[in-house]
Amino acid sequence: MNPDFPHDAAHLAPYMMVVMPLIVGSTIIAAIILVRWLMSKSAWNFHPGGANGFLHDEFLRLGALFIPFMLIGVAIRWYVYIMHPELAHSPILLGALVVIIVMRRLSRYIPFVRDAGRRIDAARAACKAGSAV
Repeated sequence: MNPDFPHDAAHLAPYMMVVMPLIVGSTIIAAIILVRWLMSKSAWNFHPGGANGFLHDEFLRLGALFIPFMLIGVAIRWYVYIMHPELAHSPILLGALVVIIVMRRLSRYIPFVRDAGRRIDAARAACKAGSAV
């Protein structure tokens, strides 16, 4: 095996391995937020902030939680793929992923995220109760 010839994508384009997951993840999260917001159009009038407030709360509920974790992921990938490529196949990456998932699950207890979720749920419940009458 020739050590001068890298055999995986991380060695061929390390900056792409760092930046592309952030771009793809951000695009997916933005699409999810937009679809959830548009699917709840009938509940916008029942939200204290109207359509913009509903969108803001959807962003808080999903986007504000994933963005810090995506940035942590960028830092980990930068460290591994740019600074220490020998760690690319280390189980430490799986451990970092598990920590991020656990932190994501626990983040629902952050007060501003919990409050945003309550406002969204209340608006949807009010819309459902109003349409059932």
